Amino acid sequence: MLKGMRKAKTRTRTAVVLTTASLLIGGGGGLSLMDVGTTYAAPAPQVVYNSIPSPQPSNVPSQAYEATSTSEFGGQIGLAGTNRTNPTVKVLMSSWACQAGTWNNDNCVSASNATFTHPVTLNIYSVGASNSVGSLLASKTQTFTMPYRPSADDTNCTGANAGEWYDGTSCYNGKAFTISFDFTGVTLPNDAIVTAAYNTSDYGASPMGDNTTCHATAEGCPYDSLNVGTNPSATVGTPLPTANDAYLSSTWSGAYCDSSETTGTLHLDPGCWTGYLPAFEVTATQATVVPPTHYSQCRNQGWKQFNDPSYSDQANCIYYVWQHSEQIDGTNVKYTAYGLSREANFSMYTSLNRGYFDYQDANHDWYDVKVSDVSVSGNNGYFAGEVTKASNQAWVGNWLFGEVQNGHPYKIWGSFTDQTTAQNGVDTMTSSPVDGPFTVTQGEIFIRH
Repeated sequence: MLKGMRKAKTRTRTAVVLTTASLLIGGGGGLSLMDVGTTYAAPAPQVVYNSIPSPQPSNVPSQAYEATSTSEFGGQIGLAGTNRTNPTVKVLMSSWACQAGTWNNDNCVSASNATFTHPVTLNIYSVGASNSVGSLLASKTQTFTMPYRPSADDTNCTGANAGEWYDGTSCYNGKAFTISFDFTGVTLPNDAIVTAAYNTSDYGASPMGDNTTCHATAEGCPYDSLNVGTNPSATVGTPLPTANDAYLSSTWSGAYCDSSETTGTLHLDPGCWTGYLPAFEVTATQATVVPPTHYSQCRNQGWKQFNDPSYSDQANCIYYVWQHSEQIDGTNVKYTAYGLSREANFSMYTSLNRGYFDYQDANHDWYDVKVSDVSVSGNNGYFAGEVTKASNQAWVGNWLFGEVQNGHPYKIWGSFTDQTTAQNGVDTMTSSPVDGPFTVTQGEIFIRH
């Protein structure tokens, strides 16, 4: 109840407002929230598979799609760690294309930084029985700007290296570069088959054909000299089933380890890819763990589980909760109940389930409540707590079930009851305390969402 029951000595009350400076984490000697920073980290992607050499070389051995009648090439990868969501897949490519002339005629000429464009499809499949190609989990086609290889260096690249370009140290026929695919919203399994597919003049899902403008030129079409890079090993994750295997779709039997294999369909090609694994890098984030809504979720190392955002430590996590908490405040809230003038000061937070409610009346009766349950629904706030101090000792130990309304006019309810009834009232928010509502005549009630 909110009614004073007997006269007591006049007590001067100074309202205490919970702020970042006064709210402490834990008990005495705890860390003030004022000391905690307000910057939170977004989910950090981590590399879960990588067979791209680092540092990236000027060129690598590669799988030539047009030359080997290939339409799709890739590998099965076993992912490291636990990050599996929102993957980004990087593919190492090799361009042997020239703006004029050709690499194999040793007369390649390309302007500095010259490029062409071509679409590439990245497919991610599940792993079926006996390492077969399972269902298509995700697929993305993007058109990329790709480099022509640099011009032949007849000064530094001679003899067996004639016609190749020079990077300052060595001579090469092709130029390595990477392309990247963003699969936001996709969650990967622990093992998957990753492939790159694109069309050339004569091969692919929909060959470009021989009637294109570039096909009639001496240098030919640049995509016919576009390859997928390879590397002997992975530095993160595991090549599967073994480091000797790849997945290939070619219409030429000679492209496979065993020439008796079925052509024209993507399948495991085991045994002869030692040193030539398709070069991919996969990064991914952890599955999103929604932010905490109560400080207790941050305790006992709980802060480590969150990643959207993530937190540097327990204090940082609790501070986030406090910042995003629903809050109920009232300062010098005056009202009349059962003919007696009364006043309340209060401040509390839903995420912390913590706060205070102080009461006094014209009869000089008073009590303090340690609020331990708080809920907000729309313009109404509900709270419960135990009376810890009072002008009437008989009130100490009672539980207050209270309700306030942020409206026009402001309203307040409150009744002494037992702990179970008070806490159930806050949890369900379906009924108001017995005493009330009483209209506020002075002061303000503030509910922050």
